[in-house]
Amino acid sequence: ILGKVASVNALQADFNALLELIPKYGLGNTQADLINTATRLHSALSNNPSKNPDLYQTSVSFIEFLKKKGFISSTLESRPISRCNLSTKISAKLKQPSILVYQWIVDLSSQDTQVIIQALKAISQQLKAEPNIFEPHLEALIVSLITSVHTYFQSDPPQNRLCKYIAFCLLTLFNETTLKNTIPQIFVQQLVYEMLTHLSNGINETVLNQVLNALIVKLINDCTMYAFVALLSAINEFNNDQFTERWIRLALKCFEACGNTICDMKNEDNICESLILVNQMLTKNSIDELESSAIGTKIIGILKTYVNLVFEKFGDVVNSKEFQKKLSSDVGIYKLID
Repeated sequence: ILGKVASVNALQADFNALLELIPKYGLGNTQADLINTATRLHSALSNNPSKNPDLYQTSVSFIEFLKKKGFISSTLESRPISRCNLSTKISAKLKQPSILVYQWIVDLSSQDTQVIIQALKAISQQLKAEPNIFEPHLEALIVSLITSVHTYFQSDPPQNRLCKYIAFCLLTLFNETTLKNTIPQIFVQQLVYEMLTHLSNGINETVLNQVLNALIVKLINDCTMYAFVALLSAINEFNNDQFTERWIRLALKCFEACGNTICDMKNEDNICESLILVNQMLTKNSIDELESSAIGTKIIGILKTYVNLVFEKFGDVVNSKEFQKKLSSDVGIYKLID
């Protein structure tokens, strides 16, 4: 019809009708004929646009529509373009977790809560089924999850549903995979700080509170030395107004649990390293300085308990000449021994 009508109004109506029909039904085997006819008419109208301005504008809109849909080239209006399909194998690959993992991680930064939740569900499911596909992407995954904790757990009002999905995803990573063994210390420390912050600020949702407590226990049990370093760093924040006394006290409680875990593990290298770290803290903050405040006195009490426990259980190790050489000349830990 488009190539045969003689009426200007009929031709304009035909263009408009095609604009509605093509999105619904496609072009089928008429594509080549339609493109040739449309470009020919448009070319003829372009010779004198002012003669039929409305019809010319309609033809422009139709040609732009065909360009947008990919039926004709943006530079060669008069030539139909070739189109190839993705192979079956590549189409199948696009649906595999090893490819989808990229989109899941990107979706964690979406502004749409539902998109984030769907990504978290997919990640959690894959962590249970085949966690090794995350190995090359572990840093990106952990950074995205930590950022999600940092962003959404402090939102007001809290997004409890989203926060539970984030927390469960992290718990799945620690509970059901060995990926936790390769998480760098800097990420463990940030996770510890996040858990301390949100637990000390208080969480009204019971399940979410339980999951965060379980997470910090997993960090202590599975990333013990990294957690010890993080908790000792947290205790060192006692003079930082950014953190409440409640935050410091929770850090002390967790430090005590972490110290007991180190002793239970009986790894002599970890025992020695932990005492060196405590000694470094006492070099930075003297016992007299710490005991000048109530929270500082509490810190000294916790450190003293740990140091005495180590000397009681591992005296032969920490009293050895080899260990003594590793300590600085100012050995504060000995002032804590009963």
